[in-house]
Amino acid sequence: MNSAKEEKIIEIASELFQKSSYLAVGVDKIIAESEVAKMTFYKYFPAKNDLIAKVLERRKIYIINSLDDIIKREKLPIRKLEKIFSWFSSWFFSKGFHGCMFMKAQEDFPENIKFREITLEYKNWLNYELINIFKDAKIKNPEELAALFIIVLDGLTIKASLGILIEQDLNISWKMLTANLNPTI
Repeated sequence: MNSAKEEKIIEIASELFQKSSYLAVGVDKIIAESEVAKMTFYKYFPAKNDLIAKVLERRKIYIINSLDDIIKREKLPIRKLEKIFSWFSSWFFSKGFHGCMFMKAQEDFPENIKFREITLEYKNWLNYELINIFKDAKIKNPEELAALFIIVLDGLTIKASLGILIEQDLNISWKMLTANLNPTI
């Protein structure tokens, strides 16, 4: 279990990174807002990249747990897809939405292997789950539709980050993604 101070640093850093970018937020700002001593910060996070990796790991776990709960609660594949899509749609229009932390990490640190690994763990998990949902729905090419689903979500995420996502974008995307699905499956 992490200490209360370590948890506070992670929480504050997550908020700051989410609102801005990883490069724009310095260690001194995180220390000041976390109200911890510099030595305390470096005790838990010898380098800023260690903190970023921890923040990304937490975000990955949060999303996986949230979506996994949805997948387990629903019986019909179409309902699972609808709830996953709805989760992302709600996130896009939430007050705290400032873009995708994984995309920001890849933008700010394209060469960082650890950040890429964490991002790929999340993306691979989502891809695997979508493939299984499409298999349950008796879709002929589940891998292709899962890839398309993720590409559409990524595109919607970018539009939301730019502040140009509208409800019609969601409606069109949903219709396109589910055009070949039987609504009773």
